[in-house]
Amino acid sequence: MAANLFNKTVLAACGSDSLDRALQSSAAAVIYMNADINALVTKSFRERCRQKPILIHFDLLKGLSGDKEALRFLKRVIDPYGVVTTKSNVVRSAKSEGLFTMQRIFLIDTKSFRSSLDAVSENKP
Repeated sequence: MAANLFNKTVLAACGSDSLDRALQSSAAAVIYMNADINALVTKSFRERCRQKPILIHFDLLKGLSGDKEALRFLKRVIDPYGVVTTKSNVVRSAKSEGLFTMQRIFLIDTKSFRSSLDAVSENKP
């Protein structure tokens, strides 16, 4: 499922009920926040992934470490559309696994703005 998410509405969902509502909305995709690995490996979640692009917030994922093997597992077993992360190394690893990547940045001051621009330029999420 290839999706163009540029300038589209993407909703964030924090639980199963809000995920279902987001999937029924007109949003182009859904970011699943605070996901639990046990919920993601179910057949019902994989069916949800076929309805609309779902991006897993990798930094908030419970039950997996934040390394390359976790991304490989996520891609091969769960196969979401992609991941959201604040970490440049996760962006690079996720891209190498064929996952769509969205890099989340925090703009606190001019220095964080510049370093965020550098990270996005380097990683091309």
